[in-house]
Amino acid sequence: MAKAKAPAKASAPTKAVAAPSKATAKTTTTATKKVTAPARRTVPSVPMTKARAKELTRNDGWTDDMIFDALASTEAGAYNEASRQLVATLEALEPAAAVVRARELSDAALEYPDPAARMRLGAVCLPVLIKAGPLPEGYEVLASVLGPIADVRLVFAALPLERRLQMLRDDLAEPGRSPHRAVELLDLAPAATRDVLELYQQQGRPQWALLKDPDLDDQAEKNPEIAAILTAFRDGIRSTPQPAPATSGPFAFSDPKTIAITDVGTLDGLGLGQWRAAAGAYVGVDVKTTAQFIAKLEKDGKAPGDADMRRWKVLRGGEHVYDVWIVGADNGSVFPAGQKVTAGVHVVKSSWKSMDHKPATEQLARELAASEPASLWDAANKPS
Repeated sequence: MAKAKAPAKASAPTKAVAAPSKATAKTTTTATKKVTAPARRTVPSVPMTKARAKELTRNDGWTDDMIFDALASTEAGAYNEASRQLVATLEALEPAAAVVRARELSDAALEYPDPAARMRLGAVCLPVLIKAGPLPEGYEVLASVLGPIADVRLVFAALPLERRLQMLRDDLAEPGRSPHRAVELLDLAPAATRDVLELYQQQGRPQWALLKDPDLDDQAEKNPEIAAILTAFRDGIRSTPQPAPATSGPFAFSDPKTIAITDVGTLDGLGLGQWRAAAGAYVGVDVKTTAQFIAKLEKDGKAPGDADMRRWKVLRGGEHVYDVWIVGADNGSVFPAGQKVTAGVHVVKSSWKSMDHKPATEQLARELAASEPASLWDAANKPS
């Protein structure tokens, strides 16, 4: 495909990637410097660190070579700063000029040997190009699952189905990768549902978590192919005898209680404090009242049933040492018994996670995981 011609030049900035000032942003059409993909240096002349990247932004010192070096950096602060600079540059240009600039940078990225740099640049430039028309031929190699989900979905939908499927499978194959992004994109590559479920099994997810997964269930409601795969998988594990859950940890989970949203007003001061903290951790904002909690759940597109919780006592040697609140079936918070502040451990998508990554909380998360019964959601007194 022929390369798009740049519009007539106006007063353009002297640096190829620096965003124009607000005063000239509306009149600038494109940069004057011809973009070339720099040969990848083993060691850049100046190490591209987060501090170096921020200094370049402050001093308006970015060049194309430096942008590519930063995008290829292994330091998150460096490549994130370069990505922000690219976004600011493109947003400051008129739409037509932004497309030209995104095309220039993408062409350069196609020749750049570092795959991480290519994909990080593609995460910024490809959405700009697709909003203006079809994705140019050959640019599929710049696509990835990186970036804001709205932009990723825009790019993903523009790719051939086989390419989408392969991208999700490659992402799921990365060591330690969470399937969360893949699940968000399943409706655009439904066959990858099997890969997600296989990964969940490899990660040791308990049967109850496989039988009830809110994110997968939401996708199944929207896509019949996902629903069919999910139903067949769940029918299979229901018919397969499951080994007794391993409870080799030092804790025992006891006295499960269902706390419906209508029960919150009956909680004592300690219970209310723990409920507020658990609710806030689930929705990501401070929660004081049930009305606030329900409103945030609705805004996030969650079901009314997600407002209910389960509360467990956790015993060590018969002594009550922790309280665990489970919300949304597979998330929750851990509190030292008698306290309203969390112990630094939360349940995230059925996995026990240390939030501060300190040795003590990392160990607590492992011990709780080893002690967990078959289901913390399916408490004995579930609501009818």
